[in-house]
Amino acid sequence: MLRKLFYKIVFLRKKKSNLIDSSKIFQSKSTTSIVEEEYTNKLINYILIINTSLTNTVVILTDTKGKLLKSFSSGHIQLLKGRQKTKQPDVLIMLLKILINKTSDIQNKPIAIHFINVKEYNETLVVNMLREKFFIQFMKSYNASPHNGCRPKKLKRLKRKKK
Repeated sequence: MLRKLFYKIVFLRKKKSNLIDSSKIFQSKSTTSIVEEEYTNKLINYILIINTSLTNTVVILTDTKGKLLKSFSSGHIQLLKGRQKTKQPDVLIMLLKILINKTSDIQNKPIAIHFINVKEYNETLVVNMLREKFFIQFMKSYNASPHNGCRPKKLKRLKRKKK
């Protein structure tokens, strides 16, 4: 696996140097921008951030530079308010359907998905749903919830009073 990754890196470096060499041949700005666009189209174009908490679920779509394109939260769905532990998968499905309907021009382009505090079975649900519409290039999971929590402070022994 490491060997495959190494060869991919070498291949991309050669391809990048070929693109730069071909851009030196053409002096006009329009051709160099076309060559740069061809190179960047192969990488990740958009980042989809899915953030869940006890009371809210947020889906954010940005480009690779961090510019916000679309943002949806569970407040967009008028029926759901307050604590939604049991409704989280339903909320995620509704928000992703809204995202797919609103972003038809982004479909079939490479995206990265970042999960923040999303449970594993919800992650697989999201990936299976988005795999049909988007080309998922990269996934990353940021789970900040502790497994067992911190160790509690040691309690001081109370001295008994003698009567």
